Amino acid sequence: MRYYVLLSLLLSAVQSHSTTSVIYGTVNIPGVKTVTIRSNTTLYGEMHNLPNDLQIQLSDEGTYSFEVETTEPFIFSMKADDQWQFVNKYVGPGDSLRIDIAENRLNFDGGDSRHNVFLFAWENRFFLDQPMRNEYNSSWSLMEPSQFLTFWSERRHLQKSFMDSFFNDTPATQKFKEYFQFEVDYDYGVSLLFYFWKGKSSKKAIDMPEFMKAIDEIEFNNSKAVYHGRYQQFLSELPNMLHLVAREKMDSSLPREEDLPLYKFSFACYVIDKNLTGLPAQLATALALKSNYVY
Repeated sequence: MRYYVLLSLLLSAVQSHSTTSVIYGTVNIPGVKTVTIRSNTTLYGEMHNLPNDLQIQLSDEGTYSFEVETTEPFIFSMKADDQWQFVNKYVGPGDSLRIDIAENRLNFDGGDSRHNVFLFAWENRFFLDQPMRNEYNSSWSLMEPSQFLTFWSERRHLQKSFMDSFFNDTPATQKFKEYFQFEVDYDYGVSLLFYFWKGKSSKKAIDMPEFMKAIDEIEFNNSKAVYHGRYQQFLSELPNMLHLVAREKMDSSLPREEDLPLYKFSFACYVIDKNLTGLPAQLATALALKSNYVY
């Protein structure tokens, strides 16, 4: 109950006037009868009522149209019947995006078409390229902390260079550029935090000043990023990581009360009070309450 009360307060604080985004087009694949769109299922999605498994029937002419009320941009995936359609897509508030679907092909048109050309190139470069994907997937389990930090620092630099080069040649809205700047910065931040759970030598990372400094240099209190799913993930993982660090430094003879959910929530509140203010603090508290409620 406390989680839902706080969520309602947070909603009233962040919601502004919503506008209708339209996603429409045609499907030219024999036998296909439905189109489904799905946004990231984060607290942001709950706050803004974003489409999650929103499905409609194709018309007799093979057309479809979704109208979504939103205050912020969002990434979504799409499928025709059970066939996922390549990489994720992006749409902003008030935009009209046409996506025509054929076998092994998508055509974009409308206000966000240039953004989706970038997104397609982005995912091909950093997630679908097989050598890079293999290194990405194995980075936690095979790399020592210093190697991991170097790999992710270089990946972050490559992503920023890719963005700068693309946006120099192809115009994009400031909101879209901001969205992907947050994607780069907090994907990096989340990955460093995940190393403490998935890493080859996470205890060494705790004792490595450069690793801890890299985390500390990430902007924790970013009110502009509260809508971004990756930032929410960062806020969720930060107390968990700091709790793990505190536990590793604790005298082993002490009682293990720090493993209890209520203790973890209290520790999360301590981290929030120390590092966050305003909307990020409210958001992080809602996330911690949700995690405790689910537990």
